[in-house]
Amino acid sequence: MNQLIWLKKTIIVIALLIFLVYSGYWIFKYTTQKNGVERIESTKIVKEGNDLIFPDLLLDMTKTQFIEGELALKQIYQLHRKELPLKNGYILKYMSQDQQFAVKIWISESKKESEAKNLLDDMVIKMDNNQMFSSPKKITIDNNISIYRTGSGDTMDFFYQSGNLLVWAQTDKNYPNYKFMEKEITQKIKG
Repeated sequence: MNQLIWLKKTIIVIALLIFLVYSGYWIFKYTTQKNGVERIESTKIVKEGNDLIFPDLLLDMTKTQFIEGELALKQIYQLHRKELPLKNGYILKYMSQDQQFAVKIWISESKKESEAKNLLDDMVIKMDNNQMFSSPKKITIDNNISIYRTGSGDTMDFFYQSGNLLVWAQTDKNYPNYKFMEKEITQKIKG
């Protein structure tokens, strides 16, 4: 009888230790900082094999935040006000050295390129009747990528599809390198 009680207590202690180690790992994983960059989940926007690699620099801005997976998808769903058939989501924030300007990027990764195209088409249609943003204007930039420019209040925004990725970028209206940033992002973030 004593051995049975001792065995139960040992199993409970081992289970508790596993839980504490596991939960500590996730807390560490979600709040790890490296080189001043808040990293949430892993640090994996150019495709290399099946992984996405996000640049640490965009023009004069340094990556200060990276979110992927469920946390990013939750925010993306809130922006769209619905759940979407996505494989993954990513949110990045870049800041200028003087911290005067920022660029925030939301990336939806669809399972198929056709799904990303459908999301883009749906977004363009819905934004034409949107009070929050100006009607998107389709333009082709230097690297022959079609993007849609829009804006609201103090922001300049653009979005585009590349492969199975749908990318939305937003920066301050007064950011002097806005058009260079469009080119930089579309060159570095490809599906």
